[in-house]
Amino acid sequence: MKVRYYWTEDGEAELCDYEKITIEQEERCYHCDSSIPAGECVKLTTRQGVIYWLHDHCAKKGVDFPRR
Repeated sequence: MKVRYYWTEDGEAELCDYEKITIEQEERCYHCDSSIPAGECVKLTTRQGVIYWLHDHCAKKGVDFPRR
């Protein structure tokens, strides 16, 4: 699903592909800069192919989900 992410370096919203996935190794959360242990997390991918790894709760803070 396409979402807008609002926690970027320049403060502008970025259009990203949103996926909930399972990771096998620890990643760093782009939103809060703390560790995401192996397991479920959110992967945002920009049009340019940049990947933002986020905790689920951080995604809820920075992502503008489409309204249904």
